[in-house]
Amino acid sequence: MSTSKRGRRFERLLALIPFLQKNEGISLQDTAALFGITEEQLISDLNLIWVCGLPGYSHLELIDVSYDSGVITIDNAETLSRPMRLTFEEGTTLLLAIESLFDSAPISDLQALKNVRKKLLDLLELPNDNDGHSITAFEHSAEKKVEVLLPKLLKYLEDKDQTLHVEYYSATLDDIIHYRFQPLSIEHRQGRSYLIGFSSDQKQHLNLRLDRIVGVEPALDKEDERSSKAAGYLADQERSPMIVEVSVDASAYWFIQKWRLPEIHFDQSAGGFVGSISVFNPKWLERATLSAAGALVLQRPSQARSQVLRAAQRVLSHYQ
Repeated sequence: MSTSKRGRRFERLLALIPFLQKNEGISLQDTAALFGITEEQLISDLNLIWVCGLPGYSHLELIDVSYDSGVITIDNAETLSRPMRLTFEEGTTLLLAIESLFDSAPISDLQALKNVRKKLLDLLELPNDNDGHSITAFEHSAEKKVEVLLPKLLKYLEDKDQTLHVEYYSATLDDIIHYRFQPLSIEHRQGRSYLIGFSSDQKQHLNLRLDRIVGVEPALDKEDERSSKAAGYLADQERSPMIVEVSVDASAYWFIQKWRLPEIHFDQSAGGFVGSISVFNPKWLERATLSAAGALVLQRPSQARSQVLRAAQRVLSHYQ
């Protein structure tokens, strides 16, 4: 039996159960005609339904089907009254799997993945933060953009004293940000490429996604001297990232989707998502946790919890 035949039969079985519940006592002949199959095929389907039920139940909870008199009766199928509807847990599990595919799928398949993701988000009544015109425009052909940009950046990196003017799209602000940037290296993490460096106007180290760099050119004037923070940054990067264990409220799936966190999974007993995050920039952790408004909770290590607590206290101090 080919995959397409198995698929068609599976779809038919899913449709057959609610149909029989609503049409108790319908004949084998009429049912076979309505579904476009022979009576022999229908009997085979009914025999398969007879051994079906939900996981975790005993044999007493299996569906009961009878067709001996030429008419079909079905019982004990209430738990499968809507077999084609995904539960929230099933839907979010599929969404997480789709998110992980975005980092490995060929660019020709990305649109199909986006379409499936949008359908799932609509079914689960979750927000779709990729519907915006700006995000779509900047992420279109991202792979090709990186291929074009990478040689240019590598050339700039050869000049140890090079200062760049970088135009960068911020998905958080949905706007273009301008950085005066001292590039240090290019790194690849979880399927993405990042330009690592020090922003002299922001006075902090930044990891800029290459696919969100809109433009980059040498600055008109170079820095008088390289920042001591920038000079020591590469050595700091050799350290392992901080691994933070987190829990995320079920209503905040958007957070996992936005940041593409592959190590987060749904825990039914907890009623939400749990897992770990690799944190390269402590400031990002502060912003992410505070912006989640309680939906993201840091479990451990304690230093990460203390860091976010201090950040929250600094914010609240302005309102006292």
